[in-house]
Amino acid sequence: MELKKLITKSIRNKGISAFLIPLILIMAFVLVYFPKLQKDQSIGYTETQIKTLGEMLAFSVGAGLNDSNFDLVQTAFEWIKKDANVTYTAIIDDNNEVLIEHNPSNLKIDGKSIVKFGFEEDDNSYNNSVDIEYKGKHFGRIVMKYSMDQVSEQIRNGIITSVLLSLVIIVMGVVLILFIFNKISRNVTSLRDAAREASEGNLHVTLEKNSDDEVGDLTLAFNKMIENISSANCQLEEEKKSVERKVEDAVKASEEQKKYLSDSVKFLLSEMEKVADGDLALEIPVKGDDEIGQLYAGFNKTVKNMGSLLKQVSDSVISTTRSANQISSATEEIAAGANEQSSQTGEIAVAVEEMTKTIYETSKNASQASQNAKTSSNSAQNGVNKIGEAKDGMQRIIKSAQYTAQIIASLADKTDQIGEIAQVIDDIADQTNLLALNAAIEAARAGEHGRGFAVVADEVRKLAERTTKATKEIANTIKDIQSETKKANESMIEAKQSVDIGNKLNDEVELALKSIFESAQHVALEIDQVAAASEEQSTTSEQISKNIESISTVTNETAQGIQEIARAAEDLNNLMVQLHGIVNRFKFDGYDYNNNSLVTRSQSKLRKY
Repeated sequence: MELKKLITKSIRNKGISAFLIPLILIMAFVLVYFPKLQKDQSIGYTETQIKTLGEMLAFSVGAGLNDSNFDLVQTAFEWIKKDANVTYTAIIDDNNEVLIEHNPSNLKIDGKSIVKFGFEEDDNSYNNSVDIEYKGKHFGRIVMKYSMDQVSEQIRNGIITSVLLSLVIIVMGVVLILFIFNKISRNVTSLRDAAREASEGNLHVTLEKNSDDEVGDLTLAFNKMIENISSANCQLEEEKKSVERKVEDAVKASEEQKKYLSDSVKFLLSEMEKVADGDLALEIPVKGDDEIGQLYAGFNKTVKNMGSLLKQVSDSVISTTRSANQISSATEEIAAGANEQSSQTGEIAVAVEEMTKTIYETSKNASQASQNAKTSSNSAQNGVNKIGEAKDGMQRIIKSAQYTAQIIASLADKTDQIGEIAQVIDDIADQTNLLALNAAIEAARAGEHGRGFAVVADEVRKLAERTTKATKEIANTIKDIQSETKKANESMIEAKQSVDIGNKLNDEVELALKSIFESAQHVALEIDQVAAASEEQSTTSEQISKNIESISTVTNETAQGIQEIARAAEDLNNLMVQLHGIVNRFKFDGYDYNNNSLVTRSQSKLRKY
C-alpha cells in the first residue's frame, strides 16, 4: 500500500515506475529464459556433433574394412582421437569383441555395455553406439563416450556474462530515466504551481520556456491560456451586461405576448359561447397572420361550414314538410274517392234489392211481367251507369295512389340527401376534433404561454362533440323517416292491388247488369218465357249481391289503407317536428327557422284523419 502511494504521488514517480518496472521484468525474463535457451542450444548442438562424429567414424571404418584398407581405418581412428572431449572410443565386431580401443584417461569402462545413444549423469558424459555398415554389409559397431565438462563450463560462463550485462543495462537505464524524469518533473511542477495561482485568481502569472520539447510547448500554451482567460473575463463582463439588457427586453415582450394571448383567448371563448348557444352567423375579424389570426380564421371557417350544412338540413326539412303536405292532399283525395265509392256501392245495393223484388213479383204475377220487365231494364241500366261511375272513382283512387307513391319516393330521396348532409357534418366534426388536438399539441409546446390555447382546444373539442351528438340525432330521425316511408309505400302497393281487384269486380257487375237489361227486353217480347227468365234473373241477382259484397269489402280495405297512409304521414310529420326542434337551436345567414309554419300546418292537417 505504501509502495502504491509512493508511485502515484507524482508524475516523476509514475514515469520512473512506468519505465523501470517493464525494464526489470524484461531483464528478469532475459536472465531466466536466455541462459536456459543457451544451455538447451549448446546441449542440442553437442548431441548433434556427437552423432555426426559417430556416423563419420562408422562410415570411414566401414569403407576401410570393406576394401581391407586398414590404413583408412587407422587414419579415421587417429582423427577422432584429436577431439579432447572424446574420452573413450572402440570398434567392436559382430562377435562383440573389441578390435581397437582408445582410452586416454584410463577409464574403467566396458565398451561392450554401450549399446545406444544417451546421457550419463554420473560422469557428465554422452554414450553413443553406431553400427558400421557399408554397401549393405555389417562390420560391427563404433562405441564412444563424449565428456560434457568443457561444454558445461562454456554454459556457465555464458550465464555469468548475461547476468552482468543485464545488471549494467538496468543500472544505466535507471540513471537515464531518473535524469529525464527529474527534468520533466521540475517543468511540470512549475506548471502546477502556476496553475494553482491562476485558479486562485492570479491571472498575471507567467512561465519561462526552459526546453523545446512538449513541456516547453505546454508552457507557451499555458501562458497563452492565461492571456486568453484575462481577455475572456473582460468580454464576459461586457456580455453579462448585454445579456441582462436582453433579458429585460425579453421579459417585457413576454408580458405583452401573454396579455395579447389572454385577451385573444377571452374573446374567442366569448364567441364560442355564442356558437354554443346556436348563433352560426357570427364571424371573428382576423387582424394578423400569426397563430391567433390562423386560429380565428380556422374558427370562422368551421362556423361557416356548420352554418352552411345546417342551412342545407333546414332546406331539406322544409322540402320534407312540403312532401308531407302533398301526402296529406293526396290522402284527402283518396278519402273522398273512397267515400264516393262507398256511396255508389250503397246505391247499387239498393238497386239490386229492388231488382230482386221485381223479379220475385214477376215470378208470382205473370200478368205484370211486361211492366216489371221495364222496371228491371231501367234498374239494370241504372246499375250499369253506377258501375261506370264506380270505375271512374277507382281510376281516381289509382291515380292518387300513384301520385302518393311518387311523393313517398321523393321523400325517401330527400331523407337520403339529409343523411349525406349529416355525414358531412360528422366529417367536419371529426376535422374540428383534429383541429382541437393540434391546438392542444401546440399549447403543450408553448408551455406556460400556451395555457390559453389549451382552453381554446378544449372548447373546440366540446363543440365538436355537441355537433357529433346532433348529427347522430339527425341520423336516427332519418332512419325513422325511412322506415315509415317504406311502410307507407308498402301500404300504397296493397291499396293499388285492392283497387285492381275492385275494378275486376266492377267489370263483372257491369256485365251482369247488361245481361239483366237484355233479359228485361226479352221479357217484354216473350212473355211466355217469364218464369224461366225470372229464375235466371234471380240467380243473376244473387251473383250481383255477392259482387256488391266484394265491392264493399274492397272499399273497406281501401279505407283501411287510407288510414294507414294518414298515420304514416302523421308519424312523418312528428319526425319533421323533432328535426325542426333540433335545427331550430341554430341561427345562420339571417334565416329564422321559427317563422316557417309548414310543419305545424301539416301536423294539424293530418290529425283529422
